Amino acid sequence: MCWFSHDLEPYAFKIFARRIMLAWLLFGSVSPDIFTKFFIESGWIPTYQHRHVGIGVTHTLFFGLALALIIYFGLRGRMGRRYARTAALSFLLGQWSHVFLDTFDSVGLMMFFPLSTRLFSLGLWSYAAQLGHWGDLYVFYHSLALLIETTAFILVWHEAWRLLTPRAFDEILEEERLDRLPGLRRRDLLYTLYFYYLVASLRLPAWIYKVWFSYNPPAEALRLASRNLLYQELFSNPWVVLIALVLIAYTFTHTLIKLHQALGWRPPTILAAEEALLLIIALYTPSEPLMASLSTLTAIITAYTLYTQLQQ
Repeated sequence: MCWFSHDLEPYAFKIFARRIMLAWLLFGSVSPDIFTKFFIESGWIPTYQHRHVGIGVTHTLFFGLALALIIYFGLRGRMGRRYARTAALSFLLGQWSHVFLDTFDSVGLMMFFPLSTRLFSLGLWSYAAQLGHWGDLYVFYHSLALLIETTAFILVWHEAWRLLTPRAFDEILEEERLDRLPGLRRRDLLYTLYFYYLVASLRLPAWIYKVWFSYNPPAEALRLASRNLLYQELFSNPWVVLIALVLIAYTFTHTLIKLHQALGWRPPTILAAEEALLLIIALYTPSEPLMASLSTLTAIITAYTLYTQLQQ
């Protein structure tokens, strides 16, 4: 699994491929976890079911393809072939990228279901969800995941200011035909959803710092971390994580400077009460059930918003 790469990948695609639709891409990216994450984090179903036989069907290429086809044929008559094709491909890109990232750990997923229930895994780091939130993160960030998540953060946040300005967001609404939705606060709602997902990634440096410098890992976490690829050569060296944290801090500072140049010190939409509340939750909530609830709610509201659009 990946933690923040799932949330950052839609913005990365949107930044470097303007024709992709962010709303459908975001919906595709979170779709594998819509029916699973909250229940797992709450302890209602076993962790292993997250990507295995049964509920794990959402983490397959087939699931993404099936929903993309439904989206295409559902939109073609109302929005035209071009819009339907772009929306379906955006959703498929988001869902498949989520599936691909989840093959990186030692457990993997049923990528080619229903043709096969074999778990496909690249084994780049040890699966450690059974150790709880911080134990899992300790194993995760003492592996190649540290470089992957840092790279994703740098790529997105270096250009994030382009998406966070109200003008840029209005352009996204117009391009994706979301500017004609009913409701007085439709713009604020969508902005809040996108803002939340982007800002939630600011927990990354705090979590990396904690598991490297202020967390006492159990013996099982140490054992699993030692099995990670390149652990002895690279990911047991604190200088590696210090360099990563410096690069993350520099990138975020760069974005703040760019936002100031674009907006001045006027309070932009992103500093409204709703976004400020989400910022506090994102940065100071160590427990994932609440964040999983927000993720699920975000996906549901996004899906409903897109459905409402089809009725116009």
